[in-house]
Amino acid sequence: MINTLAISIQTTTTILDTVKISSASSLDLISKVDAFYNNAWTKLIWIIGIFFTVIAVVTPVITLLIQKRELKLGEEKLKKDIKDSEKRLKAYIKTEYDNAIIELSSKNNENLTALETKLSKKVGARTNYLQGLMELQQKDYIRSFYLFYLSTSSYLELSDDFHSKITLDALINNIDTVVKSDIVYLMEFKQTTFQDELKRFASLTTNYDLLNKILELQKVFSDMPDEDIAQEDELPQ
Repeated sequence: MINTLAISIQTTTTILDTVKISSASSLDLISKVDAFYNNAWTKLIWIIGIFFTVIAVVTPVITLLIQKRELKLGEEKLKKDIKDSEKRLKAYIKTEYDNAIIELSSKNNENLTALETKLSKKVGARTNYLQGLMELQQKDYIRSFYLFYLSTSSYLELSDDFHSKITLDALINNIDTVVKSDIVYLMEFKQTTFQDELKRFASLTTNYDLLNKILELQKVFSDMPDEDIAQEDELPQ
């Protein structure tokens, strides 16, 4: 009986010691797990902070580089367009001179001076129109409008309905890029008024479409508000 009691007491003591050891191990394990997650959370916060700092610094730099690249591409395109226009102008002038030589050869009785005047006017009209397009690309709207006006005047005097329509459309489409006083100032170079020039245009053609475009241009000009400021610039004669 005494031996059995002693064995029971010893067994109970062993179990209690095991429970104490297990409890201590569990607490140690919990502490390690807690420390692991605390360290991981701290590192995550640092990583997120560094990420957003890099984004805040790098994004403006990348944006600036993209803008510079787009600006460079735009400048290159403008230079290419101007160069292409110059090539087309040279080719057109050569073609016109070649055609004039053929025309001179086939019409021996035609007045040479009249042919030269016609050729010069055709080349001048074409040159003014192409130059007007280039000035429009460079946003020199006043000079561009004046060059379209000169080109229209020449084509109407030549009874060239096809090109007259093109240049009249250019005037109509771009008249809103200038103010009324600018147009008044431009006409002073020709010692006339825009209204009188439009009347003269109408007297140079019987083409119904061209007359309608001249009337449209006259209405747009009449509806423009009066402005006091005109921009002075050297203009082609």
